[in-house]
Amino acid sequence: MADRYSVTKLMAIFVIKQMAAMSPLSSSNVIVNIVAPGFCKSELTRENNSLGLRIFKRLAARETEVGSRTLIYGASAPVESHGQYVPDCKITPTAGLTKGEAGAELQNRIWMEIRAKLEYIQPGVTSLS
Repeated sequence: MADRYSVTKLMAIFVIKQMAAMSPLSSSNVIVNIVAPGFCKSELTRENNSLGLRIFKRLAARETEVGSRTLIYGASAPVESHGQYVPDCKITPTAGLTKGEAGAELQNRIWMEIRAKLEYIQPGVTSLS
């Protein structure tokens, strides 16, 4: 269960990379990127009031206004951000499982599974035309 955050982040990166590949700027003029505002002080954890989380929030969490800057940047980022990971208002290359042939295969497999589920819920939703 502890690895769910990193697995979810990896899946989000793969989906955004796939959507960007399916929607080239030359035909869509839409920039697709993935932003990461970081851990922010917010009400998202209001039901978990553990001492450890309170200490971690105090030491490491940023104000929501600071985290929101990343969202605004992602929405107005330059074309170079298309298909890229953009934490802290800067394009950052991904690493590990997102790279190489194995990463491409995993990205395709994850995309096909997610696509099938989305199409089951709403036929045609994954068509970008």
